[in-house]
Amino acid sequence: MLDPTSGYGLIHWVQGFSGPFLDAVFVNASRLGNETFYWIFLPLLYWLGDRRKVFPVVLVLFISFFLNDFAKNLFDLPRPSTEQVRVLFAESGTGPGFPSGHAQNAVVLWGALAMEVRRWWMTLLAVVLTVVISVSRIYLGLHFPLDVIGGLVLGAVILMGYSVFRRISRSMQPSPLRDALLALALPPALLLLPWLARSGPMTMGGAFVGFLMGAGIGYLACREGGMMEGRSPGWRAVAKVLLGFAVVLGLREGTRMVVPDTALADAARYAFIGFAALWGVPWLGRLLGLESRGGRQGRRYPR
Repeated sequence: MLDPTSGYGLIHWVQGFSGPFLDAVFVNASRLGNETFYWIFLPLLYWLGDRRKVFPVVLVLFISFFLNDFAKNLFDLPRPSTEQVRVLFAESGTGPGFPSGHAQNAVVLWGALAMEVRRWWMTLLAVVLTVVISVSRIYLGLHFPLDVIGGLVLGAVILMGYSVFRRISRSMQPSPLRDALLALALPPALLLLPWLARSGPMTMGGAFVGFLMGAGIGYLACREGGMMEGRSPGWRAVAKVLLGFAVVLGLREGTRMVVPDTALADAARYAFIGFAALWGVPWLGRLLGLESRGGRQGRRYPR
């Protein structure tokens, strides 16, 4: 059985360097792994960038979210005790501790972006951010070292799977029917994991699966409609981003007021949000002249 409590000594050693400057550095580093950051950063990438490169990153990151939620629920290991360590930014660390979601998702997000950008500075940035975010979880007293190591290992495994998927997908010709069936069938297949492991109900499993389904269909609709390039000139980019956040946040908060708070309702809500974010916002951008119209060049994956 894993015993994360053996890591108190290392936490005490790391916290021995504490001070106002490092407190600020590591609190802000941990903000890069919070839900608010992802709600802002991922839409910006998709709405303003090359969607052929951004969508796979969004896809693998949400799979990572799901697997982290599953693993936390499966192992159900504690976090460091507030009576034994100094805890900062406690609101960013709730629920079971193993594996660290911040460490795992840092590996997946920044590693996947480094694979897509393929520039030395992006690779360096990915390494630096992953290290700083991971250390921040120990420094802030929110994770044991074992939690962080587990997150890094699971993140690396997911990233290796992403690399394989990336090579296979770029060697195949797009097929609308096949890709739509995969988008609808593969995300729900993730829900077999908790059933096979006989673990308890997941906190956000349904929401993650719902988002993956909606986002997959939304991306395919974008691809078939030739809306793969998201760059907009000048003020149009700002207007499109503001419009996008109004749509997404409006849907998220609006549906909470009219839809009951259940697992199934969460899945439907996030499926709708995923579709609106990945297809609805680009479509509105084209309709309102905020995004330039391109040809149907999105039908081939880049090599």
